Amino acid sequence: LQQHNNPHNFTHFPMAAKVLVLFYSTYGHIFQMAEAVAEGAKKAGAEVTIKRVKETLSQDILAKMYAADAQKQFEHIPIISGPEELKDYDAIIFGTPTRFGMMAGQMKNFLDACGGLWAANALVGKVAGVFTSSATQHGGQESTILSFHTVLLHLGFLICGMPYSFKGQTGVDEVKGGSPYGASTIANSTGDRLPSDVEKEGAAFQGEHIATIAGKLAPTEYEHFFMKAPEIQRVSHQPSPTQLGIVCLQMWRRRVQLSRESTLQPLLESSHATEYEHFFMKAPEIQRVSHQPSPTQLG
Repeated sequence: LQQHNNPHNFTHFPMAAKVLVLFYSTYGHIFQMAEAVAEGAKKAGAEVTIKRVKETLSQDILAKMYAADAQKQFEHIPIISGPEELKDYDAIIFGTPTRFGMMAGQMKNFLDACGGLWAANALVGKVAGVFTSSATQHGGQESTILSFHTVLLHLGFLICGMPYSFKGQTGVDEVKGGSPYGASTIANSTGDRLPSDVEKEGAAFQGEHIATIAGKLAPTEYEHFFMKAPEIQRVSHQPSPTQLGIVCLQMWRRRVQLSRESTLQPLLESSHATEYEHFFMKAPEIQRVSHQPSPTQLG
């Protein structure tokens, strides 16, 4: 840090990933799995938030389904305000029970409102995964996760499952959920079976796995600072490397016209350079770039 004269004491290391565990649960099974996912993500050093999507069924119908009392166990979990919140996270891990081999309508209702984010490419490059539950061992767990992946791919997410490095998903010694597509649990047709230890271990593994990958992809503090520069704020969502490079080049040349033989020193020493220009030019990534880099190199 001293070498780069970093007045902000920013580090070149990635910041802690911000992870959202977003779920819908009818009887509490997915809620318990969500808690395990969150604990795993925290183990990876992530900043974790748990939220739920709003219920679309009336209290009268929930009472007839014997779900009203069951949902009291997670009524303290805040309901997500809307799709725009997804932009605030590096990774989102979705939890939903199966409904005839697909996600629950409550979760699909939320995702169907993501059209604005899709149009703006606002979720492209974020990490995502899915966990689920079903009443029976062959009740559509894998098809639910895989069909959920289709939506995530349209939105631009990078999908992570639960690789076989989690050994708990192998073996036939007990009835259990879990597959390379994601963690899962079996509730029984009466709903009396709660997530087992190995199923919650799988959920925690998936949470830690996704948070670790999101952390590796998370921007450094240099990048966070750079992206707040007024010059960058005027660029559209998800600019291409060349677009970013052109903006960088404008910042580079604004105060000092550099020749092929010149160095960065004139700009660094210029008292007229903006704070953002000073900071940008001292970033380790820029220090390693050759003289007069192309816009794509800068991007």
